[in-house]
Amino acid sequence: MEPPSLVVCINRTSTTLKAMRKTRVFGVNILAGGQRAIADRFAGRCNVSGAARYHGSEWITLVTGAPLLVDALAAIDCTIETIMEWSTHAVVIGRVEAIHQGGGAQALVYWRRTYLDLW
Repeated sequence: MEPPSLVVCINRTSTTLKAMRKTRVFGVNILAGGQRAIADRFAGRCNVSGAARYHGSEWITLVTGAPLLVDALAAIDCTIETIMEWSTHAVVIGRVEAIHQGGGAQALVYWRRTYLDLW
């Protein structure tokens, strides 16, 4: 697909959406099976918010300046093409600018309130 694009949905009350509107960029990290702690941190299950969520992990930037995890299975760097509000969420369409592949054996999946390793 040209240009490559990615769609994400963000809660309209999220501080992340506010930052995305301001910077017009975002990054998506595909987490590995051993990265449950960072998933919990960013999901708000650890009583950590704001910049403190980034502590304890190694981050890089590629094209846009969006923070991406060094050791994620894959990290996708995007510029925002459009944001559409729908009910409680915003649908964000991003143009993929770069991809970083960190490696790893399996992806982390959150399903039915628990984590699974996707083989």
